[in-house]
Amino acid sequence: MPTYFLKLTEAVLDEATGQITMQERAVYIPAEARLILPRHREVEQITFDEHGLRKVEYLAEPDPPVLDQLEPSETSYLDIDPVTMVCRGDNFAPGAVIVFNGGDEPTQWGSPQEVSTVVQPGTATGPLTVPIYVRNPNGDQSAPLDFTFTAPPP
Repeated sequence: MPTYFLKLTEAVLDEATGQITMQERAVYIPAEARLILPRHREVEQITFDEHGLRKVEYLAEPDPPVLDQLEPSETSYLDIDPVTMVCRGDNFAPGAVIVFNGGDEPTQWGSPQEVSTVVQPGTATGPLTVPIYVRNPNGDQSAPLDFTFTAPPP
C-alpha cells in the first residue's frame, strides 16, 4: 500500500539558552487517507483509529502578544553604557522578537510574560521617541509602547 509523506516543522526551545531551533519531522499517511489541512493552522497530532480513519488534532490558536510595560521606558541619548530593556506583558511565545523603531532586535525570551534586549543609547543622535512592540513567530504582534531617548539634564 502506498503512503504519503507529510513534513512538519516545529519550533523547539532550548530552556537553558532561551534560543529557538526549527526541527523537521516526518509523518507517513496511507494513500487512501484523504488529508486536507486548513492553511495557517498548526497540527498537534495525526493519528488513525482501529478502522484506519484519521484524526487530526490542532493546537489552539494562540492569543496575540500583549505589551504592558517597558523597563526602563527611557534613557539619555548621551549615555555611554548599554541598557537592558525588559518588555513585560503576556502571550510572548518562544522565539518572540522585540521590534525597536521598525527593526528586529536580538531578543532573549524569559517567559510568556517577559522578553528583553539591549539598547545602545548612542544610536540616537538627539532626543527621540520610538515605537516598541513584540512580534511572535506566527506574525502576531502587540500594540506598541514608546521608548524615549531624553536630553541630558541641564
